[in-house]
Amino acid sequence: MLWMLMGGVALFLLILAGVLVTMLGGNAVRPPVAASLPATTTTAPTVKTEVAPAPVTASDAAFLAEAEPLAKKFLEARRIDELLPLVRNPGVAEARMRRYYPDGTIASPGMAAFNVDSTITRLGTITRLKVRTRDYAEKALALVATPQGLKIDWESWVGWSDMPWQDFLASKSTTPHAFRLILDNVDYYNFAFSDDVKWQAYRLSSPDETHAIYGYAERGSKVNGRLRPPSDGAQIPMILMLKFPPSATSNNQVLVDQVVADGWVLESESPPP
Repeated sequence: MLWMLMGGVALFLLILAGVLVTMLGGNAVRPPVAASLPATTTTAPTVKTEVAPAPVTASDAAFLAEAEPLAKKFLEARRIDELLPLVRNPGVAEARMRRYYPDGTIASPGMAAFNVDSTITRLGTITRLKVRTRDYAEKALALVATPQGLKIDWESWVGWSDMPWQDFLASKSTTPHAFRLILDNVDYYNFAFSDDVKWQAYRLSSPDETHAIYGYAERGSKVNGRLRPPSDGAQIPMILMLKFPPSATSNNQVLVDQVVADGWVLESESPPP
């Protein structure tokens, strides 16, 4: 019995030792294994840079060098005879100037800044840019390449019309006259133009905004096709031939007889209006 008991204990100890060896071996420290990471792409940091404006070309630089002193003289002129050498077609412009400046003197606005927004717009021989006068008004100035050199379009600067607005409205002229004006949409139908199926209404404002009248064109006509302003409600500078209808009862409702031009500058050296 004693030997049997001792044999059982020995067997138990042997089994226990085997279990311990197995457990210790399973928990043995293993060398570290590099983790498998998803592939990454190294990207250079994004640097936010300002976009440089387009460089001024040699032709632009030459134009501006000639245009700036011309604009300065034009805006600082105080008499008609000082203006005439600076403007396009002085033979036509002189008579208009003498009507526009009855005493021959000009309230010079002066020039505080030239090419205010650094934007030059070209169309044929005409170049437009903005200037700022001494009273902080910003206006478009049109310069025209002529055989006599670079000249300024005086008519577009002052918003010249071939008849003063107050005279046109007072006389209710049935003869068409050319007006530089600002056109935008309006919904007003009354008196001789009460039929909104036949007529399309527009608001026509004088350049100095002291006069605002209603202009009408027949829907479906070629004239009306050229008048439609953008749907965003923007105001459009135009040159239009206007007249009153026969026996007009209102002095602020006119017929649009003809579209002379989009904008206030004409390409022709000898403009009709």
